[in-house]
Amino acid sequence: MQSGDSEDGDDIFDVRFVSIEHEPLPASTPGLPEPGFTEDEEGATLDSGVVLCRFNTLRGGRLQRLLWRAAPLRDLFESTGVRPAPAPPADAHIEQFELVDPQRGALIDHFLPLNTTFEGFISGQYQEFGDFVDGAFRSQVASTGGEIYIGLTRDGEIRAGKRRAEVRIARSASLRPGAADVACLYRIINSSLRPIQILFAVEFNLYAPGLYTPLAMADGYYLVDGSRPHPHPSLGSPGTSSGTTTVALVNPQNQRALQIGWDRECDVWRLPPEEGQASARLVAVWRLQLPPRDNWAMGLWLAPG
Repeated sequence: MQSGDSEDGDDIFDVRFVSIEHEPLPASTPGLPEPGFTEDEEGATLDSGVVLCRFNTLRGGRLQRLLWRAAPLRDLFESTGVRPAPAPPADAHIEQFELVDPQRGALIDHFLPLNTTFEGFISGQYQEFGDFVDGAFRSQVASTGGEIYIGLTRDGEIRAGKRRAEVRIARSASLRPGAADVACLYRIINSSLRPIQILFAVEFNLYAPGLYTPLAMADGYYLVDGSRPHPHPSLGSPGTSSGTTTVALVNPQNQRALQIGWDRECDVWRLPPEEGQASARLVAVWRLQLPPRDNWAMGLWLAPG
């Protein structure tokens, strides 16, 4: 896997991802719906009041929609001390931002051969060993009062020629009422009697807040572990980064950003968007070596701010 160098840039504004640091907004905040969840035959929708998440259980359990209801920046300044420039008008209302490309989605689970390359993935010249990308997941949704939760599980297979290995993915996502961040936990279980050596990848197709056209997308940029990737930081520019723990999609015009992160270092592939599309395509890649009956866990989060 290739890796790209990073260098610090002169940030246009201070990206601190205040959605993680500030206290959750009260559920009764004017303009915000009450937290809760709904279920139907195709999936489930979770709503913290600040973010709405739609999971499609029939299509790989992927995150189909992430809607962020953003408070005016002046309210965040009052609670965090991060000053927006310019300040929003006094009568500013809640803004709504779609953060996931609904046609492709996010949290898409791939199992790939060890020799899969960045270039091969871009061109589509790669093999998919798992049956998790579009396979159906079982789901369970609950609300504890302090957390709205969905558990997603699939017992599938990894197939490489005539060899097969049974694998379970158990994935959860939780929201706190009044908070903007989405916390996820992955657990991959080797249910077979064979050891597994494979690449596990999670695909994201995301929008920087407010950038929904290819022309507007050119104004945004990536931050990889806090630095702009060199030499091409703009959204949609291809490249790779190794040993990565966070990636941010930044819109400098409205001083908003979407951060994703995880608690295990990985390689990140930044793919070019498909023709005519404005979503940033990211693939986080881990190398797994799992003995029989063993498991691997990873925490992941998405946080607009």
